[in-house]
Amino acid sequence: MRCTMWVAITPLALGACSPPADQVQAADQGNSASPVELQRDLERGVLLHAIRAAGRICQQVTEAVRLADGGAEGRWRVRCENGTEHLVTIGKAGATTVADAKGG
Repeated sequence: MRCTMWVAITPLALGACSPPADQVQAADQGNSASPVELQRDLERGVLLHAIRAAGRICQQVTEAVRLADGGAEGRWRVRCENGTEHLVTIGKAGATTVADAKGG
């Protein structure tokens, strides 16, 4: 009889520790990012790293526009939070160049 009572009470006790399903669903929806957002953030992170590795000052990429490919290279016009603009080229083998995008 005692075993039966524990078996009957245990699921109720465990259920009392869990948040309501609607709260869990709302939290999941608020914290998830779409694949497009993740791709954009990853791209901006790579570009930021390339700019900093080239010795340029940039705290955050605020805009990145992919330009027409030049063969096997990828090119982006990148604007940083401080207003500087860079032309970042990443070759197929991973070689990266960063140039001033505002002429010169």
